[in-house]
Amino acid sequence: MFKRTINTIKDSERTLSKFQAEYNEIAARNSVRSNLVRSKMAAKSDEFINEKSKRSKHFDIIRNK
Repeated sequence: MFKRTINTIKDSERTLSKFQAEYNEIAARNSVRSNLVRSKMAAKSDEFINEKSKRSKHFDIIRNK
């Protein structure tokens, strides 16, 4: 009885360790993925701001003529 309880606890610990390792792996992948998305969004935002700035400069030149 006691030996069975110890084996059950050890099995539970192994299962928990396995699930924790899987969770950590998934969390790491999601972190990398979200960082990529953030950097892409920042690049798109910078691109949009630069394009908007170019347009406003162009219209300022036209207005000043």
